[in-house]
Amino acid sequence: MTAGVPPPAAATVSAPEDVGAPLKLEHSLENLEILRTLGTGTFGRVRLVRCRLTGRYLALKALKKAEILRMRQERSVHNEKQILASLQHPFIVRMLTVFADKQRVYLLMEYVPGGELFKRLREAPGLRLGPAEARFYAAGVALALEYLHSSGVIYRDLKPENLLLDAAGYIKLTDFGFARELDEHSRSFTVCGTTEYMAPEMVRGTSYGFAADWWSFGVLVFEMLCGYAPFLGPNSAQVYKRIMAGSYTCPAHVDPQARDLIRRLLTTTPAARLGSPPGGPRDILLHPFFAGFPWEDLLQGRLPAPFVPALSAPGDARHFNTYTESVDEGDGGTAMLPGASTTLGEEAFRDFAVSRLITEDAIRHFHQRMKQVNG
Repeated sequence: MTAGVPPPAAATVSAPEDVGAPLKLEHSLENLEILRTLGTGTFGRVRLVRCRLTGRYLALKALKKAEILRMRQERSVHNEKQILASLQHPFIVRMLTVFADKQRVYLLMEYVPGGELFKRLREAPGLRLGPAEARFYAAGVALALEYLHSSGVIYRDLKPENLLLDAAGYIKLTDFGFARELDEHSRSFTVCGTTEYMAPEMVRGTSYGFAADWWSFGVLVFEMLCGYAPFLGPNSAQVYKRIMAGSYTCPAHVDPQARDLIRRLLTTTPAARLGSPPGGPRDILLHPFFAGFPWEDLLQGRLPAPFVPALSAPGDARHFNTYTESVDEGDGGTAMLPGASTTLGEEAFRDFAVSRLITEDAIRHFHQRMKQVNG
């Protein structure tokens, strides 16, 4: 093993919590106090909740079944649940359990209080980070992607909005809605993700593999150091054209090591891209941009972060945007259980069933509390 570089990804983490086991009492729906919205998306929203029994703060992702079915995204939601259930890494947000009622499916996650890296970038001088801070975050993302790929998962939506900062200032990858299982011998053809971060092979509509994530990693490194994405244009067509040509200009303030890393990541030929075989992710960790970086200290949480979010208490949510709170009427119902009757997508969402009954009274209380928060 090369000195200064951590062991292969599979050896760095312990086995994940068994989310298929009977639901722990402290993680059940009736024991969650709804506090506020942390973020919104196409299918629902993520709320900050507090466990009444333990006082622990968690994030509850609630997705509307009707929207999922309307947009035919059952497989994506299923993939997100299955993938998160199989992962545990210090730089990937952890899912604790799942459950469902007649209207929604829920993913209960750890709460990461430092907000999005996107917000940190927007508040930084010149909208960009210094080399040391950018290197710190890039290192965490590189280890997370290495772990995902070694676990047979391609992420496909890397961007600052999907990177959270924990209380110590460490990065955590979140939102696995576009992730899917893949191995080194299989390919994907789905065009998905965020335009400015898409790899050229994805834009062209050709098959792609793990190298697409390393292209997005290159875009992320560029944006952290420069304050903007490398491929911008007045419309999507122009952005796609520049991505396929690999056409960008690196500002003069970016040091030679960072320039070289970006250049080798933003190579339009996937097989020639840094991170691809035969060297794989190890080539990225060994690049001069990371020369002397204390990988093991980072992995073990011993390395002081260059920026630590200001927090006054465990449930502090100041680093997240404020949203208008809303809740649909008619959300009550019994939890979806094997064999139970549900209004929407019984078969499509059966794997969100839990092994203990969440009563109708519990769900009614849960939604009443949401309405109180809205009031």
